[in-house]
Amino acid sequence: MSDFLTDLITIVLIAIIIPTAFSFFIFFRKREERRVKSDENFKIKTTKSLIAFFAIFAIVCFAAMIGIGIWAISDSSVTTYQLLISEAVIFIFFLLGAIGYIITAYDFIILKENEVIVQKPFKKLTSVSCSQIKYFSQSPVVFDGITCYDEYGIGLFAVSNMHVGVDKLSEWLNKKQIEQLPVRFPLKRFEGQERFELNKKSKKYKMNFGIFLGFAIAAFFLVFLIYPQLNYTPFENYKADGIISYCEKDESTITIALQDDESVYWLSNVIYPALDENFCNIMDEGVEVSLTVGYVDENDRKIISGIVSGDTQYLSPAEAEHLEYNNYHGGLIICYIFIAVGAVLIVVSAVYFYKSKKSERAMANVDEEL
Repeated sequence: MSDFLTDLITIVLIAIIIPTAFSFFIFFRKREERRVKSDENFKIKTTKSLIAFFAIFAIVCFAAMIGIGIWAISDSSVTTYQLLISEAVIFIFFLLGAIGYIITAYDFIILKENEVIVQKPFKKLTSVSCSQIKYFSQSPVVFDGITCYDEYGIGLFAVSNMHVGVDKLSEWLNKKQIEQLPVRFPLKRFEGQERFELNKKSKKYKMNFGIFLGFAIAAFFLVFLIYPQLNYTPFENYKADGIISYCEKDESTITIALQDDESVYWLSNVIYPALDENFCNIMDEGVEVSLTVGYVDENDRKIISGIVSGDTQYLSPAEAEHLEYNNYHGGLIICYIFIAVGAVLIVVSAVYFYKSKKSERAMANVDEEL
Protein backbone atom coordinates (compact mmCIF):
# COMPACT_ATOMS: atom_id res chain seq x y z
CA MET A 1 0.00 0.00 0.00
CA SER A 2 2.83 2.38 0.88
CA ASP A 3 4.49 1.72 -2.51
CA PHE A 4 1.22 2.53 -4.26
CA LEU A 5 0.90 5.81 -2.34
CA THR A 6 4.54 6.70 -3.12
CA ASP A 7 3.96 6.09 -6.86
CA LEU A 8 0.69 8.06 -6.75
CA ILE A 9 2.32 11.02 -4.98
CA THR A 10 5.23 10.96 -7.47
CA ILE A 11 2.83 11.02 -10.46
CA VAL A 12 0.79 13.86 -8.95
CA LEU A 13 3.93 15.89 -8.18
CA ILE A 14 5.22 15.43 -11.75
CA ALA A 15 1.80 16.41 -13.12
CA ILE A 16 1.95 19.61 -11.03
CA ILE A 17 5.65 20.51 -11.30
CA ILE A 18 6.04 20.28 -15.11
CA PRO A 19 3.11 22.60 -16.02
CA THR A 20 4.17 24.94 -13.20
CA ALA A 21 7.73 25.09 -14.57
CA PHE A 22 6.45 25.90 -18.07
CA SER A 23 4.14 28.56 -16.62
CA PHE A 24 7.14 29.99 -14.77
CA PHE A 25 9.15 30.29 -18.00
CA ILE A 26 6.18 31.77 -19.92
CA PHE A 27 5.63 34.31 -17.11
CA PHE A 28 9.25 35.50 -17.33
CA ARG A 29 9.06 35.55 -21.13
CA LYS A 30 6.10 37.92 -21.04
CA ARG A 31 7.82 39.97 -18.35
CA GLU A 32 10.89 40.35 -20.58
CA GLU A 33 8.70 41.29 -23.56
CA ARG A 34 7.26 44.25 -21.65
CA ARG A 35 10.79 45.59 -21.10
CA VAL A 36 11.99 45.13 -24.69
CA LYS A 37 11.90 48.20 -26.91
CA SER A 38 10.62 47.62 -30.43
CA ASP A 39 12.90 49.12 -33.06
CA GLU A 40 13.87 48.56 -36.68
CA ASN A 41 16.00 45.49 -35.86
CA PHE A 42 13.96 43.51 -33.35
CA LYS A 43 15.69 40.46 -31.86
CA ILE A 44 13.49 37.47 -30.95
CA LYS A 45 15.39 35.23 -28.57
CA THR A 46 14.81 32.53 -25.94
CA THR A 47 13.74 33.81 -22.54
CA LYS A 48 16.70 34.43 -20.22
CA SER A 49 15.10 32.32 -17.48
CA LEU A 50 15.33 29.17 -19.64
CA ILE A 51 18.92 29.95 -20.71
CA ALA A 52 19.87 30.56 -17.05
CA PHE A 53 18.20 27.28 -16.01
CA PHE A 54 20.36 25.21 -18.38
CA ALA A 55 23.50 27.22 -17.53
CA ILE A 56 23.04 26.74 -13.77
CA PHE A 57 22.18 23.04 -14.26
CA ALA A 58 25.39 22.49 -16.26
CA ILE A 59 27.51 24.41 -13.72
CA VAL A 60 26.07 22.39 -10.80
CA CYS A 61 26.77 19.12 -12.63
CA PHE A 62 30.33 20.22 -13.44
CA ALA A 63 30.88 21.14 -9.78
CA ALA A 64 29.51 17.72 -8.81
CA MET A 65 32.05 16.03 -11.12
CA ILE A 66 34.86 17.94 -9.41
CA GLY A 67 33.42 17.04 -5.99
CA ILE A 68 33.27 13.34 -6.88
CA GLY A 69 36.91 13.49 -8.03
CA ILE A 70 37.97 15.08 -4.72
CA TRP A 71 35.93 12.49 -2.78
CA ALA A 72 37.59 9.63 -4.70
CA ILE A 73 41.06 11.05 -3.97
CA SER A 74 40.35 11.49 -0.25
CA ASP A 75 38.59 8.13 0.24
CA SER A 76 40.83 5.16 -0.55
CA SER A 77 37.89 2.73 -0.36
CA VAL A 78 36.40 4.16 -3.59
CA THR A 79 37.13 1.83 -6.49
CA THR A 80 38.07 2.99 -9.99
CA TYR A 81 34.83 1.51 -11.32
CA GLN A 82 32.71 3.44 -8.80
CA LEU A 83 34.54 6.63 -9.76
CA LEU A 84 34.09 6.05 -13.51
CA ILE A 85 30.38 5.23 -13.20
CA SER A 86 29.68 8.22 -10.96
CA GLU A 87 31.60 10.59 -13.24
CA ALA A 88 29.97 9.13 -16.38
CA VAL A 89 26.42 9.56 -15.03
CA ILE A 90 27.06 13.15 -13.85
CA PHE A 91 28.82 13.92 -17.16
CA ILE A 92 25.70 12.86 -19.08
CA PHE A 93 23.61 15.33 -17.06
CA PHE A 94 26.29 18.00 -17.54
CA LEU A 95 26.20 17.35 -21.28
CA LEU A 96 22.40 17.69 -21.32
CA GLY A 97 22.67 21.02 -19.49
CA ALA A 98 25.45 22.28 -21.78
CA ILE A 99 23.58 21.26 -24.95
CA GLY A 100 20.38 22.83 -23.56
CA TYR A 101 22.28 26.06 -22.94
CA ILE A 102 23.74 26.12 -26.48
CA ILE A 103 20.37 25.33 -28.07
CA THR A 104 18.59 28.09 -26.16
CA ALA A 105 21.32 30.78 -26.15
CA TYR A 106 22.13 30.48 -29.88
CA ASP A 107 18.57 30.24 -31.17
CA PHE A 108 17.30 33.67 -32.21
CA ILE A 109 16.06 35.69 -35.19
CA ILE A 110 16.35 39.40 -36.01
CA LEU A 111 13.36 41.04 -37.69
CA LYS A 112 14.17 43.74 -40.22
CA GLU A 113 11.94 45.66 -42.59
CA ASN A 114 12.11 43.18 -45.48
CA GLU A 115 14.18 40.28 -44.20
CA VAL A 116 14.75 37.97 -41.24
CA ILE A 117 18.23 37.09 -39.95
CA VAL A 118 18.15 33.55 -38.57
CA GLN A 119 20.66 32.06 -36.10
CA LYS A 120 20.23 28.41 -35.14
CA PRO A 121 22.50 26.27 -32.93
CA PHE A 122 25.42 24.65 -34.78
CA LYS A 123 24.46 26.47 -38.00
CA LYS A 124 25.67 29.55 -39.86
CA LEU A 125 23.81 32.85 -39.74
CA THR A 126 21.35 32.97 -42.65
CA SER A 127 19.14 35.62 -44.19
CA VAL A 128 15.55 35.00 -45.30
CA SER A 129 13.92 37.68 -47.41
CA CYS A 130 10.28 38.60 -46.88
CA SER A 131 9.47 37.43 -50.44
CA GLN A 132 10.64 33.89 -49.57
CA ILE A 133 8.10 33.56 -46.75
CA LYS A 134 4.79 32.48 -48.29
CA TYR A 135 3.06 30.79 -45.35
CA PHE A 136 3.27 30.48 -41.59
CA SER A 137 1.57 28.46 -38.88
CA GLN A 138 1.14 29.30 -35.20
CA SER A 139 0.60 26.75 -32.43
CA PRO A 140 -0.20 27.43 -28.75
CA VAL A 141 1.96 24.46 -27.67
CA VAL A 142 4.89 25.69 -25.50
CA PHE A 143 7.75 24.36 -27.62
CA ASP A 144 5.93 24.74 -30.94
CA GLY A 145 5.25 28.43 -31.62
CA ILE A 146 5.55 29.90 -35.13
CA THR A 147 6.95 28.17 -38.22
CA CYS A 148 7.49 29.96 -41.53
CA TYR A 149 7.43 28.14 -44.90
CA ASP A 150 8.42 28.87 -48.48
CA GLU A 151 6.16 28.38 -51.50
CA TYR A 152 6.95 24.65 -51.57
CA GLY A 153 5.84 24.06 -47.96
CA ILE A 154 9.40 23.70 -46.67
CA GLY A 155 10.18 25.19 -43.28
CA LEU A 156 12.47 28.23 -43.41
CA PHE A 157 12.74 28.87 -39.66
CA ALA A 158 10.77 28.46 -36.45
CA VAL A 159 10.55 30.09 -33.03
CA SER A 160 8.93 28.52 -29.98
CA ASN A 161 6.60 30.15 -27.49
CA MET A 162 9.61 30.32 -25.16
CA HIS A 163 11.05 33.09 -27.35
CA VAL A 164 10.78 36.68 -26.20
CA GLY A 165 9.00 38.56 -28.99
CA VAL A 166 7.13 35.63 -30.57
CA ASP A 167 3.97 37.79 -30.62
CA LYS A 168 5.92 40.52 -32.41
CA LEU A 169 6.79 38.01 -35.13
CA SER A 170 3.11 37.13 -35.52
CA GLU A 171 2.26 40.82 -35.91
CA TRP A 172 5.08 41.26 -38.44
CA LEU A 173 3.88 38.30 -40.53
CA ASN A 174 0.26 39.50 -40.50
CA LYS A 175 1.41 43.00 -41.43
CA LYS A 176 3.18 41.52 -44.47
CA GLN A 177 -0.13 39.76 -45.34
CA ILE A 178 1.47 36.32 -45.30
CA GLU A 179 -1.03 33.47 -45.41
CA GLN A 180 -1.50 31.56 -42.15
CA LEU A 181 -1.80 27.78 -42.45
CA PRO A 182 -3.83 25.66 -40.02
CA VAL A 183 -1.87 24.05 -37.17
CA ARG A 184 -2.32 20.61 -38.74
CA PHE A 185 0.01 21.05 -41.72
CA PRO A 186 -1.90 20.61 -45.04
CA LEU A 187 0.34 17.98 -46.67
CA LYS A 188 -1.95 17.41 -49.67
CA ARG A 189 -1.47 21.02 -50.68
CA PHE A 190 2.23 20.46 -51.32
CA GLU A 191 2.47 16.74 -52.11
CA GLY A 192 3.76 15.93 -55.59
CA GLN A 193 6.10 18.92 -55.74
CA GLU A 194 9.62 17.63 -56.28
CA ARG A 195 11.29 19.96 -53.80
CA PHE A 196 8.74 19.17 -51.07
CA GLU A 197 9.14 15.41 -51.59
CA LEU A 198 12.94 15.66 -51.53
CA ASN A 199 12.80 17.70 -48.32
CA LYS A 200 10.45 15.14 -46.75
CA LYS A 201 12.88 12.35 -47.63
CA SER A 202 15.83 14.35 -46.29
CA LYS A 203 14.05 14.93 -42.95
CA LYS A 204 13.18 11.23 -42.71
CA TYR A 205 16.79 10.22 -43.43
CA LYS A 206 18.09 12.71 -40.85
CA MET A 207 15.66 11.39 -38.25
CA ASN A 208 16.72 7.79 -38.96
CA PHE A 209 20.37 8.85 -38.82
CA GLY A 210 19.81 10.36 -35.36
CA ILE A 211 17.87 7.33 -34.09
CA PHE A 212 20.41 4.73 -35.24
CA LEU A 213 23.35 6.82 -34.08
CA GLY A 214 21.67 7.22 -30.67
CA PHE A 215 21.16 3.45 -30.37
CA ALA A 216 24.80 2.88 -31.38
CA ILE A 217 26.03 5.26 -28.69
CA ALA A 218 23.76 3.52 -26.16
CA ALA A 219 25.21 0.11 -27.15
CA PHE A 220 28.79 1.33 -26.68
CA PHE A 221 27.84 3.00 -23.40
CA LEU A 222 26.49 -0.34 -22.12
CA VAL A 223 29.84 -1.90 -22.98
CA PHE A 224 31.50 0.90 -21.01
CA LEU A 225 29.28 0.02 -18.02
CA ILE A 226 29.63 -3.77 -18.22
CA TYR A 227 33.24 -4.35 -19.26
CA PRO A 228 34.97 -2.72 -16.24
CA GLN A 229 33.00 -5.07 -13.97
CA LEU A 230 34.28 -8.15 -15.76
CA ASN A 231 37.24 -9.78 -14.13
CA TYR A 232 38.11 -13.35 -13.45
CA THR A 233 40.52 -14.20 -10.64
CA PRO A 234 41.75 -17.80 -10.44
CA PHE A 235 40.54 -19.36 -7.20
CA GLU A 236 43.17 -20.03 -4.51
CA ASN A 237 40.74 -22.08 -2.39
CA TYR A 238 42.39 -21.91 1.02
CA LYS A 239 40.61 -22.79 4.27
CA ALA A 240 39.29 -20.48 7.01
CA ASP A 241 37.83 -22.40 9.95
CA GLY A 242 36.07 -20.84 12.92
CA ILE A 243 32.88 -20.01 14.77
CA ILE A 244 30.42 -17.52 13.27
CA SER A 245 30.35 -14.26 15.23
CA TYR A 246 28.20 -12.37 12.71
CA CYS A 247 26.13 -13.35 9.70
CA GLU A 248 23.74 -11.54 7.43
CA LYS A 249 21.75 -12.64 4.39
CA ASP A 250 20.80 -9.91 1.93
CA GLU A 251 18.67 -11.22 -0.94
CA SER A 252 21.25 -13.29 -2.88
CA THR A 253 24.42 -12.50 -0.90
CA ILE A 254 25.72 -13.61 2.49
CA THR A 255 28.20 -11.83 4.78
CA ILE A 256 29.98 -13.79 7.51
CA ALA A 257 32.48 -12.86 10.22
CA LEU A 258 34.35 -15.38 12.37
CA GLN A 259 35.43 -15.07 15.97
CA ASP A 260 38.96 -13.73 16.48
CA ASP A 261 39.14 -12.93 12.78
CA GLU A 262 38.90 -9.38 11.39
CA SER A 263 38.28 -10.57 7.82
CA VAL A 264 34.93 -10.18 6.08
CA TYR A 265 33.78 -13.30 4.23
CA TRP A 266 31.30 -12.69 1.45
CA LEU A 267 29.25 -15.01 -0.73
CA SER A 268 28.52 -13.15 -3.97
CA ASN A 269 25.25 -13.22 -5.89
CA VAL A 270 27.07 -14.97 -8.74
CA ILE A 271 28.03 -17.96 -6.56
CA TYR A 272 24.87 -17.92 -4.41
CA PRO A 273 22.81 -20.19 -6.76
CA ALA A 274 25.26 -23.05 -6.02
CA LEU A 275 24.61 -22.80 -2.26
CA ASP A 276 22.49 -25.42 -0.53
CA GLU A 277 19.56 -23.42 0.87
CA ASN A 278 19.62 -25.52 4.04
CA PHE A 279 22.69 -23.58 5.14
CA CYS A 280 20.49 -20.49 5.62
CA ASN A 281 18.48 -22.46 8.17
CA ILE A 282 21.50 -23.35 10.33
CA MET A 283 23.46 -20.13 9.74
CA ASP A 284 23.66 -18.35 13.07
CA GLU A 285 26.11 -16.97 15.60
CA GLY A 286 28.02 -19.72 17.41
CA VAL A 287 27.83 -22.22 14.53
CA GLU A 288 31.16 -23.78 13.62
CA VAL A 289 31.98 -23.63 9.91
CA SER A 290 34.83 -24.36 7.55
CA LEU A 291 34.95 -21.79 4.79
CA THR A 292 36.92 -22.03 1.55
CA VAL A 293 38.20 -18.68 0.25
CA GLY A 294 38.45 -18.29 -3.52
CA TYR A 295 40.13 -14.88 -3.65
CA VAL A 296 40.07 -11.38 -2.13
CA ASP A 297 38.11 -8.75 -4.09
CA GLU A 298 38.86 -5.04 -4.55
CA ASN A 299 36.93 -4.23 -1.34
CA ASP A 300 39.16 -6.59 0.71
CA ARG A 301 36.32 -9.06 1.12
CA LYS A 302 37.24 -12.72 1.09
CA ILE A 303 35.02 -14.39 -1.50
CA ILE A 304 33.54 -17.62 -0.19
CA SER A 305 33.85 -20.53 -2.63
CA GLY A 306 33.08 -23.40 -0.26
CA ILE A 307 31.14 -23.98 2.97
CA VAL A 308 31.24 -27.04 5.22
CA SER A 309 29.51 -27.31 8.60
CA GLY A 310 29.69 -30.55 10.52
CA ASP A 311 29.78 -33.35 7.99
CA THR A 312 27.71 -31.48 5.39
CA GLN A 313 29.06 -29.59 2.42
CA TYR A 314 26.75 -26.71 1.54
CA LEU A 315 28.87 -25.19 -1.24
CA SER A 316 31.37 -26.87 -3.56
CA PRO A 317 34.49 -24.84 -4.57
CA ALA A 318 34.50 -26.46 -8.02
CA GLU A 319 30.90 -25.46 -8.70
CA ALA A 320 31.50 -21.95 -7.34
CA GLU A 321 34.48 -21.41 -9.63
CA HIS A 322 32.50 -22.77 -12.57
CA LEU A 323 29.71 -20.23 -11.96
CA GLU A 324 32.22 -17.39 -11.57
CA TYR A 325 33.92 -18.26 -14.87
CA ASN A 326 30.60 -18.65 -16.70
CA ASN A 327 29.52 -15.22 -15.44
CA TYR A 328 32.77 -13.67 -16.67
CA HIS A 329 32.58 -15.46 -20.03
CA GLY A 330 28.88 -14.55 -20.46
CA GLY A 331 29.67 -10.88 -19.74
CA LEU A 332 32.37 -10.91 -22.42
CA ILE A 333 29.95 -12.39 -24.94
CA ILE A 334 27.37 -9.69 -24.13
CA CYS A 335 30.03 -6.99 -24.60
CA TYR A 336 31.05 -8.46 -27.97
CA ILE A 337 27.39 -8.57 -29.04
CA PHE A 338 26.85 -4.93 -28.06
CA ILE A 339 30.05 -3.90 -29.87
CA ALA A 340 28.91 -5.75 -33.01
CA VAL A 341 25.40 -4.26 -32.80
CA GLY A 342 26.87 -0.79 -32.21
CA ALA A 343 29.15 -1.17 -35.23
CA VAL A 344 26.23 -2.25 -37.46
CA LEU A 345 24.13 0.67 -36.20
CA ILE A 346 27.00 3.08 -36.96
CA VAL A 347 27.12 1.76 -40.55
CA VAL A 348 23.33 2.06 -40.92
CA SER A 349 23.38 5.62 -39.53
CA ALA A 350 26.20 6.48 -41.98
CA VAL A 351 24.05 5.19 -44.86
CA TYR A 352 21.15 7.42 -43.77
CA PHE A 353 23.53 10.36 -43.37
CA TYR A 354 24.74 9.82 -46.95
CA LYS A 355 21.14 9.59 -48.20
CA SER A 356 20.18 12.82 -46.42
CA LYS A 357 23.13 14.65 -47.99
CA LYS A 358 22.20 13.20 -51.38
CA SER A 359 18.64 14.52 -50.97
CA GLU A 360 20.00 17.95 -50.01
CA ARG A 361 22.17 18.02 -53.14
CA ALA A 362 19.15 17.06 -55.23
CA MET A 363 17.18 19.91 -53.62
CA ALA A 364 20.01 22.32 -54.46
CA ASN A 365 19.90 21.16 -58.10
CA VAL A 366 16.13 21.72 -58.19
CA ASP A 367 16.66 25.23 -56.78
CA GLU A 368 19.15 25.98 -59.56
CA GLU A 369 16.68 24.78 -62.21
CA LEU A 370 13.94 26.95 -60.67
